[in-house]
Amino acid sequence: MEKLASSHGWKIQTETKDFKKNEYERVGRVYVERLEDTIVDCVKEWAFADAFASLQQHYKKVDWDKISRRYWERLSGSNVRVGSVLLTQEFTELDKKNVLKKLAKLREGWKK
Repeated sequence: MEKLASSHGWKIQTETKDFKKNEYERVGRVYVERLEDTIVDCVKEWAFADAFASLQQHYKKVDWDKISRRYWERLSGSNVRVGSVLLTQEFTELDKKNVLKKLAKLREGWKK
């Protein structure tokens, strides 16, 4: 994977992990994190644009029940819960402009 990425000039980080059943999906010969886990993990690390891109590209494939089971997890360095961000009406309707403004304000509030 790293060789392919570097041949395109991309910088990526690969990790090896022990697989737990239903934690990863096989895509061709590569195992990848489930879509819902990727979205939640991006939000937890303040990578809202990545989470939003995943949602926008795969909205009909997202299992909202899987995401809602992780609502209690917190965004890094804050008291904000993942569910507070992901399950807002603006985010689930993919209202990009308002979501990004709202998330930027939220993040600024926690920096203070």
